[in-house]
This record gives sequence, C-alpha cells and structure tokens, in this order.
Amino acid sequence: MGYWQPNQGWRTSQNEAVAGEYRALALNLQGISQSQAQNLQTDLESTRQKLEAEDF
Repeated sequence: MGYWQPNQGWRTSQNEAVAGEYRALALNLQGISQSQAQNLQTDLESTRQKLEAEDF
C-alpha cells in the first residue's frame, strides 16, 4: 500500500493481508473548521502549561 505526499513523495508499507482480515481506509480531504482548530490550539496550550509545570 502507498500514498503520495507532494512535499515528501511516496510513502509505502509492506503489510500482508491475513485471510478473513478487514481493512478500511478513509481520507478527510476537507480539513478542519476554524472552531476545531481553535479547540485544538486550546488543548495544546493546556498540555504545554501542564508539561512546563511538571503536572504529570
């Protein structure tokens, strides 16, 4: 299996299928909304603050 990334070229893997195994592949090519990006930024800031405070 492989996929192409314009900035990195081909990415491939050797992953043999096993009889009876199910595989699915999904692509989200629409990106994320502004509110999702803001929520992610908030979560990242919170995580950064906890790490800096050594609040594991």
